[in-house]
Amino acid sequence: MSNSKWTNEEENILTEMVESYLHKKKTKKEAFDVVANILDRSSSACRARYLKIEKIKANNTVIKNETIQFPQLSICHDQSFTLEEVISYLKKYKTNDYYEQKNNKLRCFFASLEKENEELKERYQLALSKIKQTIDLFLKDPFVHTYNEK
Repeated sequence: MSNSKWTNEEENILTEMVESYLHKKKTKKEAFDVVANILDRSSSACRARYLKIEKIKANNTVIKNETIQFPQLSICHDQSFTLEEVISYLKKYKTNDYYEQKNNKLRCFFASLEKENEELKERYQLALSKIKQTIDLFLKDPFVHTYNEK
């Protein structure tokens, strides 16, 4: 288990996975367990970090609608912009970094789906094995043979 400092990428993976699981109507605990395996951290460490991230997000939404000046930009001509306007403008111009992060998140999500698929395959094989055992027991039952012979 890793005790190292959380990276932005790990935090992004954590939040994306939890949000994905919540969207699928699954529990946060299930998400923490999966992310813990992916990031080589404990489930409780993932939970604690997620709660801290959520607290930071909540504090950031409290920021007031402040006006920001951009005097060094010629396109602004000393205009004032609200924080929401700046955010909206910047969201339109996402960098390669944004797409790299999305790609990494998708890779992690894909890895969790592969793991879930392997678990389902194991459960399927176990069910097939139990069905085969049941059929074998049924065919070995002397009552079945006497009933079928009549």
